[in-house]
Amino acid sequence: MRCITGDEVGLVKVFTIPNDYELNPLNEEAPPELTMGKVRREQGIQYMCQAKIFNGRNQIVVARNSGLVQIIEPYKDGKMFKIYKEFINKEVAADVPKRSKKFPSKFTGLFANKNVLVTCVSGGTIRYQPINSGDFNNPSYIDKTIDYASNLCCLRVHPKENNIFACGGRERDLSLWDINCTPGSIITKNKESKNGMIWNGKNVKSDFVDLRVPIWITDIQFLDEQRTTKILTGTKYHQVRLYDIKAQRRPVFEASVGHKAVVSLIVGQNPNEVIFSDTVGNIFTVDLRNGKNVGQYKGYPKGSFNSSYYIISSSLVTVSADRFLRVHKIGEFHEQRYKVYLNHKLTCVLVNDDDEPIVEETADLDDNRPRAKRRKTKSNE
Repeated sequence: MRCITGDEVGLVKVFTIPNDYELNPLNEEAPPELTMGKVRREQGIQYMCQAKIFNGRNQIVVARNSGLVQIIEPYKDGKMFKIYKEFINKEVAADVPKRSKKFPSKFTGLFANKNVLVTCVSGGTIRYQPINSGDFNNPSYIDKTIDYASNLCCLRVHPKENNIFACGGRERDLSLWDINCTPGSIITKNKESKNGMIWNGKNVKSDFVDLRVPIWITDIQFLDEQRTTKILTGTKYHQVRLYDIKAQRRPVFEASVGHKAVVSLIVGQNPNEVIFSDTVGNIFTVDLRNGKNVGQYKGYPKGSFNSSYYIISSSLVTVSADRFLRVHKIGEFHEQRYKVYLNHKLTCVLVNDDDEPIVEETADLDDNRPRAKRRKTKSNE
């Protein structure tokens, strides 16, 4: 199992977890085979994804704090990286000197296939950008920019229908878009679509004291690869919701687990179960049929802030701000199978294995998570 990690100081590290890792658990000193980059916080990695773009092999797509997006691949001999292409997002790059402000521009979505690179910025700019800009005769050629609304926190492109994507954020309810649609080409609810928006969610009903429920979507996942109609969301207010766009605009299912904001979520091997993490290092599994908490993965210290997941075969690979990469067997909540220390705060993880079905999820580290409180003891009182 070859793992690729990204961290907050801009380093991309590649190392191999042995196939017999279950026989050698908790290896905390495994050095990376290959490290790319220099320690520069302005080049910190916000998002990573992988796709077969060139030569039929998986390349790594990296989005950095500086607005730079790189398509890279390690050579087969494992001695150096090859950079295929670089792109620059001017909106993020122009905001680098203003990083100290409360809501700086940053990447909130990243996707790539062999034809197109998709980026989303918190300011509301969604860009479908051709990787080979001169290939105008390609039927998959798309070059389009959508200016939606500010405070976008997440964008998710459908893994099969790449022209379909969903987005949401702070006071931006879930919406579904088709990049191939032109304004006015689709009519929903007697209203013309806006720049390709084909469906827009509706806020849940007011609470028991008749107060409006705030909207803050932190992560989005499509429930399966075959349909674009069922979408999962996580919220800042520790809720997991399921939308069925064929049924209604409000969620058809909602579960509230724990007391902290959902950071990221991912559909498990069982499509009826969703795995999600919160801002203090808890990872839960929830059953979508009844909303019950199936279990909680152990081995994460409080405040570790799980930032990225990867599901491969029957293993759950996670990295977090406490600088550890961990491997669990899915469904075995109390036993941690592998752990390695990687020196810097980790933001992303990928597993490069073309022979296994893979699912990836990433979240950024700019969330204002609560600090863990010190417990009072008799000696401190």
